[in-house]
This record gives sequence, C-alpha cells and structure tokens, in this order.
Amino acid sequence: MAKAGWKCEKSEHVNTPVFTDFPMTLECRIKEKIDESEEGYYIVAEIVNILVDENYLAEDGKPDMEKMKLIVFDPIHHGYIELGKTIGKAFSDGKALN
Repeated sequence: MAKAGWKCEKSEHVNTPVFTDFPMTLECRIKEKIDESEEGYYIVAEIVNILVDENYLAEDGKPDMEKMKLIVFDPIHHGYIELGKTIGKAFSDGKALN
C-alpha cells in the first residue's frame, strides 16, 4: 500500500478496507469460490455498496464509465485492457434489427 501510494479507510459495509483514491470502488461480499487451484480461483460476489468520486459522475448523477478510463484484467492473456467509448445502447439498439 505504501509503495503504491494508495490510501484506504475501513469499509462501513464489509470487513475490509476500501481504497479512497480510485474513481469507483465496489464493496463486495464473497458468496462463492469456484475452481480453486494453485493459480487462484473465480469468485461470485454480492455488491453491497458502490463508492464513486463525484468527479466521475455524469450529468444524471450516475457513474460515467468513460470519464474513469477503466481497465480490466484479461485472464486469458494475462494482460490489462483499457475500456473504450460507448458504442451503443443496451436493450434498445437490437430492436432495430427486427
């Protein structure tokens, strides 16, 4: 933690610290571990709270994923990928294909 320069505080919702320097933090409770092995495991978790820095909120007050410049872990190639721009509207764009 000190080496990374990240700050944290005790979570109000789960028994773990939460990072205060990230654009968005999901506080989760682990429900199940799947395929546990020497390499690790997959988890199923319940999101119990979401913390978002107000600088990363959209005009509607909800988290703006593009502003956050998020990255995701690629477990297949063991890399990190930056998420890009919005390319469509879920649950409505497909209706045009009927």
